[in-house]
Amino acid sequence: MKEEQKIKLLERVASENTEIQKENFQTLLFILNSIHYNRQKTRDAFISERLHDSNLLLQKVMLNGYSMIKLISGIQIPNIEFKNFVIFNDPITLNTILRSLLETYLTFHHFNSANLESENEIRHKIWSYYGLYNRAKIKINTPSLADRYKIVKENDAKDMEQLLSEIKNSEFFIKLHDDKKGSFLKDLQRNWKIKFNDKTYKQLSYQDLLNSIGLRIEFYENQYNYLSWATHTTSILIYQLRQMYDSNWDKLELHNCLIKGCSLIAMATVDLISNDADYSPSYELLNQEHKDFLNFYSYHFRSDNFTIDKVD
Repeated sequence: MKEEQKIKLLERVASENTEIQKENFQTLLFILNSIHYNRQKTRDAFISERLHDSNLLLQKVMLNGYSMIKLISGIQIPNIEFKNFVIFNDPITLNTILRSLLETYLTFHHFNSANLESENEIRHKIWSYYGLYNRAKIKINTPSLADRYKIVKENDAKDMEQLLSEIKNSEFFIKLHDDKKGSFLKDLQRNWKIKFNDKTYKQLSYQDLLNSIGLRIEFYENQYNYLSWATHTTSILIYQLRQMYDSNWDKLELHNCLIKGCSLIAMATVDLISNDADYSPSYELLNQEHKDFLNFYSYHFRSDNFTIDKVD
């Protein structure tokens, strides 16, 4: 990529103009949408359950993104006194959706980024088992749903048994110290974010997963905890709300939310294409402007090691 083009893209990606960031956000969502659409047209099949779930996770990223578009222009609140509507920015809800989008991308990245494909498969099985195990703990007493849920639980039990057997028979579990095997099976029911390290394993947090995606931008330091303030309605969030519209914090937060959303959607899209060769034809159908835009985003927030076509 020529230097003049890189400069123009940098000005666009790092723009302090919120309207430009809105355009960037919509463009990246269109690219991701196109990738999904073209993938379905060219090859609507997957060689593994993991790759199929990976596709669905990135569809969820897209759904989160389009939900955010509904909010970035502001929400209308009725003015009781004047019987009209007032438009407000709602960065709190935007950050809540953004955290969901972030978690979705980090989940995708976790079971597609290990050095060995076999570990990717086991990470995916652990994630699948954890979800089924926790669904089994839900009790439904509603008569109209009870019979249907009973069938779901019976099927889940069979799937869990199969998954647990595959996990126990994997090279990663077999290599664990005997004392670690017991603790691993307990932790498996509490946390799917697990990384193997020879004869032991390590439980991870979402912030650990965020730290592992190759970011070189300090802007993301502690971002998971920051986004959690809105999701869990912490006292810090309420302190911000007190002065949100007096200090223009709502406009600043909207701008930052767009920057983070753009980068996450771009990185997720690049990783999706890089992770599954059947997405390559979809990528080739993009015009050159969209290819350059997508690659430059991943280059800017990570490096040329995380691009499809090299930038430098």
